[in-house]
Amino acid sequence: MSEYLTIQRMFKANKFEIPSYQRAYSWETPQLKQFVADLLVAREKYYMGHFLFENSGDTLLVIDGQQRITTCMIFFRAVVNVLNKKNAVDFDRQIKICRSYLYDANEELPGLKTVSYDNAYFQDLIIENSEQTSATTKSQQNIKSAKRFFEKELNKLSGEDIVRIVTLLQQATVTQFIVDDKAMAAQIFAFQNDRGKSLSALEKIKSYFLLQVYLESDGALQKNIVDYIDAQFAKIYEQIVRIGTNEDEVLNYYPKKRS
Repeated sequence: MSEYLTIQRMFKANKFEIPSYQRAYSWETPQLKQFVADLLVAREKYYMGHFLFENSGDTLLVIDGQQRITTCMIFFRAVVNVLNKKNAVDFDRQIKICRSYLYDANEELPGLKTVSYDNAYFQDLIIENSEQTSATTKSQQNIKSAKRFFEKELNKLSGEDIVRIVTLLQQATVTQFIVDDKAMAAQIFAFQNDRGKSLSALEKIKSYFLLQVYLESDGALQKNIVDYIDAQFAKIYEQIVRIGTNEDEVLNYYPKKRS
């Protein structure tokens, strides 16, 4: 069942992890500009879309919404940095609030674990606000560029305006759907649209595979097939990041049928 709640409530109540079979952070300048423009234009109400999660113990696996969740985390880090420079005394309370979004409910562990090959970099640059680690993948470059973009845009605003849009973001309405089954998540994802970057052809193929598994199988067989598909796509995405190619270019390479 879908549930209406705010960004504040969703972040405070959960710890998130992006499975390795999901694509890495891909938002670039057009999506980041739209994110900031939406906040600046909105006055009282702001809707940030639907999020789909798979339950995994004390963590929610992000099936749809990973780009927006990661972007929110980067944005909150940028807010902390900019408000610290503007006036740490006047904005101390807001700084503490924004920092709390970077950690779990106990404010001890990072609130988000990204795909495995980017996680150490994300923790260093965004959670710990350190730049000692160099970006070695396109997705890591995107994370770094997003942080710099937000800091640049926020520096143009007064502290009061920053607090206004941050408050708007915290109170933004979202819907979330939490499922206990990968196959069910695949079916929902297959029919769900998300603002931001359009799904790649590779993602659509993955979604189609999982949907067919859901429709044509059940029980242990269904779980085994889904786990196999997840593992194969995790390998694909890791290699895409490693060699720095466009994910849809993978579709140009396949064994040719022998005559």
